Amino acid sequence: MNAIKATLLILVTTVLLAACAQAPSKLTTTVDDRPRLAFELPEGTSAQGYSVVIDGIDYGDMSQYLAGTRSASAVRIVPGRHVVEVWYRSQQKLSEEIFLSDGDTRILKVTP
Repeated sequence: MNAIKATLLILVTTVLLAACAQAPSKLTTTVDDRPRLAFELPEGTSAQGYSVVIDGIDYGDMSQYLAGTRSASAVRIVPGRHVVEVWYRSQQKLSEEIFLSDGDTRILKVTP
């Protein structure tokens, strides 16, 4: 009877020790370090009707990329040289060639 108790005790101890073992874990994070581009209009000017074009690609309404607004976020683009245009109802309001590196944030001022 003592041999059975000893075997049972060893078995329970082994199971408990195995249950406490934790598999190795690794935490990996990714940092988005792409350059950011935002736009600024004079105070009181509505961004409605303005659109952003970068390197010939339409990025949509400028209101989503306004600097200093909580709801907006900057356009993230690849590092390098870019041609940035802002259009207001088929009129070009800004055309600028810029160079951005990793981690850069640029705010372009648009005049109506």
